[in-house]
Amino acid sequence: MMEDLRIVIGNFGGPEVFKIVIEPVKEVTDKMIRVKVEASGVSFADIMIREGKYPNNPVLPFTPGYELVGIVDAVGENVSLVKKGDRVGALTMTGGYATYAYIPDSELVVIPSTIHPHHAAALFLNYVSAYQLLNRMFTLKDDQTILIHGAAGGVGSALVDLAKLKNVTIFGTASERSHLFIG
Repeated sequence: MMEDLRIVIGNFGGPEVFKIVIEPVKEVTDKMIRVKVEASGVSFADIMIREGKYPNNPVLPFTPGYELVGIVDAVGENVSLVKKGDRVGALTMTGGYATYAYIPDSELVVIPSTIHPHHAAALFLNYVSAYQLLNRMFTLKDDQTILIHGAAGGVGSALVDLAKLKNVTIFGTASERSHLFIG
């Protein structure tokens, strides 16, 4: 029988609340996909969720891990978007700190095999958040000026990267110890 090693949080707090649990691997149904996780990001949102300070925090107990990349291991009956063996990624809010994740097929993105899973996992939450800020919350246009607070953090550095793709002037703030990280 295949086993799923996962981290479970039973109560909110610091890193000491992490517990390792071994469970049997679940079968998939209908439009669900089982992904063998290759990489999962660690973000500030993960810390806030672990501490119980994130909007719409998951109900305890849960497996943390907001973003993940892995290989499709099994597909439900009505899945047509991906096939076994495809590399995929997802923003899951929970479930990434595990050997296997169970995700609806509508929430997956196929990742080209030429992209390393660690690189892909590092992009999801921070770059999707930054993209949404620059293109949905506000449309950054050429010749504008943008001020990015926390420019050395995950979302902040993604905002800097994406803003550099435009003809804009960028100003950023960061703690003194982070000045070397801003490029």
